Amino acid sequence: MRGESITANAAYGDRFEQALLVDPHTGECVDQSNGCVPFNPFGLAIPDDALAFLRTGDISETYALDEDIVNVAITGDVMELPAGPLGFAVGLEWRELSSSFEPDPNFVDENALGFTASSPVSGSLDVAEIFVEALVPVLAGMDFADYLGIEAGYRYSDYRFSGVADNWKAGVDWSPVPAVRFRAMAQRAIRAPNIDELFRQPVVQPTALFDATVDQCTASEDPVGNGLSDLCVAQGIPPDQVGVFEAQESFPLIVIENGGNTDLEPETADTVTAGVIFQPDFLPGFALSIDYYEIEIDNAVGSTPLEGALGLCFDSRDAQSQFCRPVVRASSGDIAEYTNPQFNLATLRVEGVDVALNYNFDLGSAFALPGADASLALQVLGNHAIENSVQATPTSTPIDCAGYYAGGCKFGVDLSQIVPEYRASTRLTYYSGPLTLALHWQWIGELATHLDVTCQETPQFCYPSELDDIDSRNYFELSGRFDFGEHGEIYGGISNLTEEKPPLMGFGQIQSNTAPALYDVFGRRYFLGFRYRM
Repeated sequence: MRGESITANAAYGDRFEQALLVDPHTGECVDQSNGCVPFNPFGLAIPDDALAFLRTGDISETYALDEDIVNVAITGDVMELPAGPLGFAVGLEWRELSSSFEPDPNFVDENALGFTASSPVSGSLDVAEIFVEALVPVLAGMDFADYLGIEAGYRYSDYRFSGVADNWKAGVDWSPVPAVRFRAMAQRAIRAPNIDELFRQPVVQPTALFDATVDQCTASEDPVGNGLSDLCVAQGIPPDQVGVFEAQESFPLIVIENGGNTDLEPETADTVTAGVIFQPDFLPGFALSIDYYEIEIDNAVGSTPLEGALGLCFDSRDAQSQFCRPVVRASSGDIAEYTNPQFNLATLRVEGVDVALNYNFDLGSAFALPGADASLALQVLGNHAIENSVQATPTSTPIDCAGYYAGGCKFGVDLSQIVPEYRASTRLTYYSGPLTLALHWQWIGELATHLDVTCQETPQFCYPSELDDIDSRNYFELSGRFDFGEHGEIYGGISNLTEEKPPLMGFGQIQSNTAPALYDVFGRRYFLGFRYRM
């Protein structure tokens, strides 16, 4: 697969700065290269010649993806057992994946205003696997065993960069009576680093360490009393300067970040799930399921901000840890360079309970359109997040972010999403002939700021803030559809009916001063459309 993405009418960042720097005596650009045309961004309109000077024209990103797969598998029923057929599968598979991504230099250098930096990627990997799976019916049609079955599987994988890995699963499915079904599964799975995580070229970012206390080798942080003397010496601070050296505020620093890392190890996930489904005969159309899950991922691949990475370095007290090796100090002792790529961030752990309720029932002709039947469908989905934690190194303190934001849940570990402790989604749908009406209610539980916990348990990530706890949010959507025979339909609705606003999250934000994946950022909006099917 090959492709190209073209962006038009962006603006050059360097030319924008060039056009702003104007000689007050001549009214011309101080730097007149490239035909610079000055402009006033606070004016009523930008002249056409100034726009032409700023406009990039077409800038492109090209990408390529190639995948070769060889798969040989045998599947089917091996034999007939008293409780049913024994299902079996065995096979071999080989995969090779190569990809490349080449952004325009203006994207790489962040010279296209409004666009974040892009990095080139190019690499390939391959894996050879053998797998076997079986579905074994044990009992059927017996007292307290309407059905009992066992599921098992094993997969052996050999990755070019990540080495050998074993995957397996074992589960049981038991229905003591037709209305009740219990299910449980234990699994071990691995995820090898992908091409982006292995080979992405890093971005060189000049910055500064604005808070010198982030460098815990500075004397004001008492490195001797905190047992960091050996680590500070290993990083280049003379032994007689440990406890004397004081890091400079805003010392210039080069951060080489977001690059690939071919030293990454595979992620390993251990998963346990257990649940029950209840579908009583006396209540047709009703189904209730409750499922418990526990997932622990070791060697999780991810990134962390500079401040967090340095904190993890000092927390490890090991100069050879993956967080300490990238530290380069200047002759003054200050941190001058840090390579901050993807890391194996030790352990992620999630635990929780999912609940799903579905109930469909008839309303009768009294509530129906003329000549049609009517029914209601109720669906309620709920989640209780018991734990959503990260232990960034084997020696660091786990940070549980279920129901929290900011603090250690932002700078201790850079989570890509915020997980409320409780959330629910309810949909009520009315059906009658060609008409469908639905009301959807999404409830997001409150979030507490993690700052109090952070300052107590992990003071290296503590900072002053005015952030408050976030109240729960309710989002309602009303929608409808009317079918015109087999070919046409008209549909419409109102989203965020009560115009619930997203919370402002400051330093705890994920993006745009809030968490757009969790909260609605657009406000009330309307949609209307017509669809015709051939």
